[in-house]
Order: sequence, then structure tokens, then C-alpha cells
Amino acid sequence: AGEFVRLWRPSEACFSVHATLKGHKGRVNTVRWIRPGGLRLVTGGTDGKVIVWDFADGDAMPASHQVLDAHQSTVVYAEAYVIPNTKSTLMVSLAAEPTVHLWRSEDAGPFT
Repeated sequence: AGEFVRLWRPSEACFSVHATLKGHKGRVNTVRWIRPGGLRLVTGGTDGKVIVWDFADGDAMPASHQVLDAHQSTVVYAEAYVIPNTKSTLMVSLAAEPTVHLWRSEDAGPFT
């Protein structure tokens, strides 16, 4: 556990670091791919932030990221899912204080 997330790329011989995502100011507690699709990743950490990483076209490094700063304490869980037959994504984040935030994104745009 640390202030970053490492994405690993498996190969036939061994694993290698595909990307290192830096953005949290404390330990990262939760990491989830947004499904279906798998081109966006959501992380949450002890800094109270939820970060959505956008990997446009499957690039090795994220094309952009969005920081959601709504929690006053450690984010312990975040999960997101694309709603079938729509262009909407719902995400939930849970913190230790305890609060739950529900976020929505349209057309793979920013969460609000």
C-alpha cells in the first residue's frame, strides 16, 4: 500500500510495470475498473479523495483524471458501473466518517 497505484502487464516470461498512477496524498485503499469497458479506473484513499483515471483508447498512461474531493475522511470503498443501454455511469464511494456519495457521469464525461 502506498500513495500510488501500479498497473502490471503480464507477459509470457514475467510481469512488468505498465503504468504508475500518482495523485493521492495518502495510502490507496480501493481500486476498481469501471465495467463494462475497462478504460476507466477509480481509486480511493486515506486523503479522502476519489480519483477517476481515464485511459483513452487503451493507452499505457491515463489521458486525464478527475479528482472528487467530497469526503472528510478515508475512502474505504468505491465502485462504478456503466448502466446498460444508456451512456450513463453510476459510482458510489464510501468513507469512514461515515458518508456515502453517489456520482453520475454521462457519455464518459466528468462525474458530478
